[in-house]
Amino acid sequence: MRIRLLIVALCLLVVGSWLTWMVLSRDADDDEHVELAKDQSSDTPIIELPAGKIRAAKISAAPAARRKLQAIETVPGRLQYDDTRHVAVTASSDATLIEVCAKPGDVVEAGQLLAVINSPEIGYARADVLRHRSAAEVARTKQEWQQAVCDGLERLVAAVEDGADVAAILADMDDVTLGAYRGDVLTACSRYQLARRIADNTENVAESGAIPLRVLDERMSERNAAEAELEAVTEQSLFEAKQSRAVTDMEAMDATQRMRIAEQHLETLLGYPETLSPSSLPDPLSLVEVRAPLAGTVESRTYSKSERTSKGDELFIIADTETLWVSADIREREWDALQLAPGQSFEVVVPALGDKTLTATLHYVGRQVLPATNAVPLIGVIPNTDGLLRPGQFVRVRLPVGPAREVLAVPGSAIVAHEGTSFVFVQEADSQFRPVDVHTGMVESAGDEWTEITSGLNEGDQVVVHGAFALKSELLLEQDE
Repeated sequence: MRIRLLIVALCLLVVGSWLTWMVLSRDADDDEHVELAKDQSSDTPIIELPAGKIRAAKISAAPAARRKLQAIETVPGRLQYDDTRHVAVTASSDATLIEVCAKPGDVVEAGQLLAVINSPEIGYARADVLRHRSAAEVARTKQEWQQAVCDGLERLVAAVEDGADVAAILADMDDVTLGAYRGDVLTACSRYQLARRIADNTENVAESGAIPLRVLDERMSERNAAEAELEAVTEQSLFEAKQSRAVTDMEAMDATQRMRIAEQHLETLLGYPETLSPSSLPDPLSLVEVRAPLAGTVESRTYSKSERTSKGDELFIIADTETLWVSADIREREWDALQLAPGQSFEVVVPALGDKTLTATLHYVGRQVLPATNAVPLIGVIPNTDGLLRPGQFVRVRLPVGPAREVLAVPGSAIVAHEGTSFVFVQEADSQFRPVDVHTGMVESAGDEWTEITSGLNEGDQVVVHGAFALKSELLLEQDE
């Protein structure tokens, strides 16, 4: 008997619980019921949602407004090294690696030692530089001496022509460089001055009749001959001195040019100018220090110690990656982007960094359509001071095309599509929403942030900007029912 009473009690409990649940469910359905009505003036359906559903879907609206939009074309791109900061350090001649001082990943400063090589060709080039420097120094010394001789001789001839005494000339010219011309000119000058004095004395004596006129004529003839000889010696000496000066000038210039050619050849082989001095000469002359041409990072190293290299072989790649280039191919449909000017900014989206958007500056746009890609290359400069970007990474390049225009626009999140038709939801009242078909135009920003509306909306219409997808789901669900 007790068992039967227990079973009856359990059955009544279950039935009561079920009835209670049905009542509560019906009340809840009444609270969350979605009504789909027709606009009396058109066939457009109106969705009416209870407050609970509006809050759950986080539905909010904003007015359609006019704003300036810039059409954007997104094209694929790649990050690459900045060509102006990317250098391949190559072997300028056949050589052997004696020492390697850097490895990939090392950060180096400009001029830092990378390797030491042994190059016979560079040794011969250094020897040529030293030989031509010595020859140029000898030629310059000879030129300076000949110039001093020429200047001294002109001074000596001027003194002789002024009639100065030989003894006075010797005293005055004691520290003047004259070379062999000192003896030639002063000897001729002494003879002339002696012949002149004898002729003058003879002429004085001849006036008294003490000596015959024949002796006077002989003395006068000797004076004239000495004078002519002096003029000849000075003229010849000046001519020879000037000729010698011209020759030494030419020899000095030729020696200097040959020295410079040898230095330029050595600089070409080394890749940088080298100052050779007795205190800095390498031993042997064929040893060469390979140094970093710029500050950056060692991107790659090709050879190891004791390996032989040939002329033109790539030893190291040095790159400064604080700035990179972003390259993109501009095809016909994006050719409006070719109107961009150097220095103009554009956006770069990096998928590897969670679609992070960075700003690049246009470096140049190519002038020729490349046959291999049927596109025009575009290069921009993008900063990479934090080192997050890597050459070779894929990016999306967002290029502004055409001029900015003031248009009626809504956020991209407001636009939904179904079966090829785009529409938005316009809020008619606090809980009523009406779908409105629209035609769209240009789209701006990485996430379709703003979209032009060419028809379907009026300025000021309250458009659902958050929760439009939930309204679309309710609309399709009610239509299916």
